[in-house]
Amino acid sequence: MDDNRDQKLSPEEFKMGLCDLGCRHFGWSAADWRGLFAAFDADGSGTVDQTEFLKAVRGTLSAARKDFVMMAFNILDVDGSGIIGMHEMRRRFKGDDLRELMRGLGDKNSDSCISFDEFEDYYCGLSANYDSDEEFELMMRNAWHIPGGIGAAANTANTRVLVTHLDGSQSVECIEDDLGLDVGDHAAVIRQLKKQGLWDVQSVSRAGDV
Repeated sequence: MDDNRDQKLSPEEFKMGLCDLGCRHFGWSAADWRGLFAAFDADGSGTVDQTEFLKAVRGTLSAARKDFVMMAFNILDVDGSGIIGMHEMRRRFKGDDLRELMRGLGDKNSDSCISFDEFEDYYCGLSANYDSDEEFELMMRNAWHIPGGIGAAANTANTRVLVTHLDGSQSVECIEDDLGLDVGDHAAVIRQLKKQGLWDVQSVSRAGDV
């Protein structure tokens, strides 16, 4: 369909591609074609990119995928207001390009706030690139440091540290909420581990040493 290989479909490429697939026999009018193209062209740019095409074909997020989108949203929505604000982004990320990051995550009107609907819409588009729920789950777990998962979907991004307990025993523990955490700050790491219920932490080894 993408005859000029620019990773986008023009209205002409879109129509010809679907005609090649058999839609030429449907007897659609020019207005019908325009309406169908507009349904795929979600951002109104006049072209349909791969994400828009897959999103239109595959539909909305499944319940399982939406659950992970909600988990990720809640990680950023620290105050539980239902809106991710700039102050919350600063708690999780460092740098001067946070507004650009927020736009990338759904803040289309550049008001420095992301609602769940905006966040979900972004991931609805991204979801179209993942064939299985397992692949989507792994991506979400590692991107947002959501611990857990089984088999191929098991989280590998969260920091693991070697904990020395008060009785002298040792164990490798996963920091469940480490997004934005300075893992070189052992006091902060210990506080986070105690929030997870590990009250008998005596000391931790630097993450890179495990």
